[in-house]
Amino acid sequence: MAGLGATGEEKNGGGTKEGEAREEEGKKESTKDKEQKIPQAPVSKSKQAQLKVETTVHNLQATLEHLRGRWEIRKEEIEWGRYLSQGANAVVHICTIRGTTTCVGKKMKNNMKAGCQAYKDLMMEMDVLASIPHHPNVVQFLGACIEDIENPVMFEEYVNGPTLESIFGWSLDLLRALDFLHCRNPMIIHRDVKPANLILSKDLNIMKLMDFGMSKAVSLSERETSIHSGFTGTPLYMAPEVMLTTVGHYTEKADIYSASFVMWYIAVGKRPTSLSPDKLVGIFDRRGKWTSRRSK
Repeated sequence: MAGLGATGEEKNGGGTKEGEAREEEGKKESTKDKEQKIPQAPVSKSKQAQLKVETTVHNLQATLEHLRGRWEIRKEEIEWGRYLSQGANAVVHICTIRGTTTCVGKKMKNNMKAGCQAYKDLMMEMDVLASIPHHPNVVQFLGACIEDIENPVMFEEYVNGPTLESIFGWSLDLLRALDFLHCRNPMIIHRDVKPANLILSKDLNIMKLMDFGMSKAVSLSERETSIHSGFTGTPLYMAPEVMLTTVGHYTEKADIYSASFVMWYIAVGKRPTSLSPDKLVGIFDRRGKWTSRRSK
């Protein structure tokens, strides 16, 4: 009987424990329901926008804090000017900020959304430029408008000039000019292609070939047999077949050789003789002797 009594107590005790567990679980659910019914404070639109993009831009808050204060420009301080250019993701306009400073304003295209790669790139660009001091060979960062966090605008100094892309375009202009001259009948061999005979338009976007005082017209039927005077042109840009003869045969390819040294000059800013001291530069004197000397 004692054994049975003990078993009954254990059962009752077990039942009591189960009941307590259910009661505790019920209290938790009741508390959870009450918490869910508590109204949340409304989030402002600007805060919603910030939360929306914080998940897509690395350390956005640090970037914004970096821009606020010294670099921040208000919307009312911006006067938008003419359209200047555009890339794949951004549009650039001439602007005036705070009534005095002419600059360029860069913003995303209208179809770009906050969180896209273009947005990340623009925020990163502003963060980087705002973190470095001014240098004469780096475009100067002037500030940013971040009132609308989903559509930030970056302001930089306005540099009125061509990009390096235009400079490489000069090489194409030269080759187009030579192609035009060489494909005619009779063809025109310029024979003095050099930087001093190339002139730029006022906006620096177009280069033109000039000074045809040494040029020569050659019929296409006589291209392979025509005889020309040698050592014609400027020695630094003169093709070897022209430099090494007093009177002889050469073709329009001499102009292409000269053009290659002009493109060298455009690319590196050095004349053909301005090579490193260990390079030998051939010089042909007017007595018909081929000599060489180290460039200075």
